[in-house]
Amino acid sequence: MILILVKQVLNSTIIKANSTTNNAIRIVGGVETARNEFPFIVSFARHGRHFCGGSVIAPEWVLTAAHCASEADFSVTAGEHDLHKNEGSEQVSRSMNVIRHPHYNPITYEDDICLVKVSPPFAFTTFVQPFSIPSTHYIANGEATVAGWGTEDEAFQQVSPVLRKVTVPLVESLECAKEYGRNFVPHKMICAGEEEGGKDACQGDSGGPLMCDDYHKGATLCGVVSFGLGCARPELAGVYTKVAYYSDWIDFEIKKNSDPNAKNPITRPTRPTPTKTTPRPNIPAYTIPSNPEVVYVIINRTDHRNPRRPYSGSTTIRVTQSIIGISLVFLILNLF
Repeated sequence: MILILVKQVLNSTIIKANSTTNNAIRIVGGVETARNEFPFIVSFARHGRHFCGGSVIAPEWVLTAAHCASEADFSVTAGEHDLHKNEGSEQVSRSMNVIRHPHYNPITYEDDICLVKVSPPFAFTTFVQPFSIPSTHYIANGEATVAGWGTEDEAFQQVSPVLRKVTVPLVESLECAKEYGRNFVPHKMICAGEEEGGKDACQGDSGGPLMCDDYHKGATLCGVVSFGLGCARPELAGVYTKVAYYSDWIDFEIKKNSDPNAKNPITRPTRPTPTKTTPRPNIPAYTIPSNPEVVYVIINRTDHRNPRRPYSGSTTIRVTQSIIGISLVFLILNLF
């Protein structure tokens, strides 16, 4: 994630990665990874210099942040660990097509997500593997791991030569909204970081993966490194693009822009098929507010934590007793 200054309603400086500059950053407070610990992570380089990360999700496709790529003018290296050494596991491809989300906002970093088509396609080996993306219903919780070659401090100008990782707790959306105000969009973004600071992604980590645990399948790509106020500052978590929200868009763009004969299966976590004996979840009843003169319309969405997601559930209308009584009086008067 590369540093740029952005005017915010918070009157603070937001540090982000920007593909148009030469500053690049590292994981803060982390440790070096094992050589093939994250075989899906890739390094973007221009003129031999790393500037962003990404995740392989299919042989020809990499998922990254929209602010990392505006033109297909960079190399994409998979199987990388030490940027300064040729370890024999690297596969270098070229970016051939960059597909930014159509609603990406370079000022607020909303919809900061992008697909990069590469050529030649990656050949999967022990050191190069695709990563699974979550379903649209996936909700991340607990802790997550972020990895990249970014700097180890927001004041540094040099990227880490080796891949590093750090584990950070996910932060409640309400807390993140207090920190970032309108710049944080809960149904499209995830926050992660220690309250006391000291652990975070930073410049040069942009576009890289935030990895969460899926209860049924293990690790999944729950976030993409996007932006933050500085790096690893106390009470200022890093912000990540929420991949689950864009799952259908990712599917659509890959199908639309792939060769019909190409093999580009997207890896997804799978859930076991429930049996007839599986008990139904105990969903608490909705409590109607104490206003007898109001008709309440309750809209059930797929994910109640994402109130601005497109409507995909059912609508239930509840009418209070007083309104029912009034309706009966009118009915009786009309009959007589």
